[in-house]
Amino acid sequence: MRNVRLAVFALIGIAASLTGCAAGVQGGASGDVRVRPYEGASRAQQDDFEALRRDYVEVFRLFGRAQACGVPFQERMKQVSDELEHRHGPLNQQAGMTIGIGLYVGMENQPNPFDKPGTSPPTLIPCAEIGDRLRTLRLPDVPASLVMRPDDPPETVKWDETASTGPFRVAVRMRPDGSGPARHVVVYRDEEVFESPDEIDGHRLVEGPTPVLLIETKHPRRRCADGSPYTEWHALTLPSAGGSSSAELPVDCTRPRIYGGAGRHDPRVCFVGEQGQSQVFGVDAAGNLHRRTPDPVDARSCPNLPAPAGIFLK
Repeated sequence: MRNVRLAVFALIGIAASLTGCAAGVQGGASGDVRVRPYEGASRAQQDDFEALRRDYVEVFRLFGRAQACGVPFQERMKQVSDELEHRHGPLNQQAGMTIGIGLYVGMENQPNPFDKPGTSPPTLIPCAEIGDRLRTLRLPDVPASLVMRPDDPPETVKWDETASTGPFRVAVRMRPDGSGPARHVVVYRDEEVFESPDEIDGHRLVEGPTPVLLIETKHPRRRCADGSPYTEWHALTLPSAGGSSSAELPVDCTRPRIYGGAGRHDPRVCFVGEQGQSQVFGVDAAGNLHRRTPDPVDARSCPNLPAPAGIFLK
């Protein structure tokens, strides 16, 4: 048992040393694929990262099995680790842990910790087959959502949600070359549909046959009459087909109250100002945003206003 433990610690030491190596051989399995960073990933991308990490553990399980069988593997493991570094950049402590876990479960014939509880380890590979398996070993394919393309800007996701018509996220994007200010964007079904130089400080989703996303942007210097940050609101349609449309709403320094929603075909939004006055908008089944009243009204009358008059956003 003591010898087994020493061997395991030696394998973990090898994994730790690999995380300090410079980028080396570009493996054929990796090609020119680069993986976007985990930081700023959406929830769906985080799930794909976890699935990929689970598959990496299975790759390095083979090296642990090679150690248990007494089959030389260090040179091949260095090649595979270089491929991994080519994909992800310099290997960090988390990468070292993933490699170490793979080595350990392979040597000790343990389940993959990223599998569901109760999952048994795979059938042991006969020692006589290890050499051939090492020669044909390749890294798993990268999920499409994690592939970073040359023109993809680094992105930090603030909110990642799903409307009835599809997923959207609010994010901060840096320019690919690192120059210029950050851009604050809304991405709907993987297409950038809204951009602002000002920070997106809030959002509200108005569900209906065609959802409308309300976006609040915060001016970096201006202030409202009460001294709070100056905010502006924008409306953005999220149609099930076709392009999205947007409009700036004349409701600065207000807060929205939403009435109705997915269960009714005419939800309405009241933007309540500092004095209790309200600008009122309705959303019809086609996603058209109607301004209900030309002038501010008492906020208490919002739920009972008549049908829309005039299309504001189409």
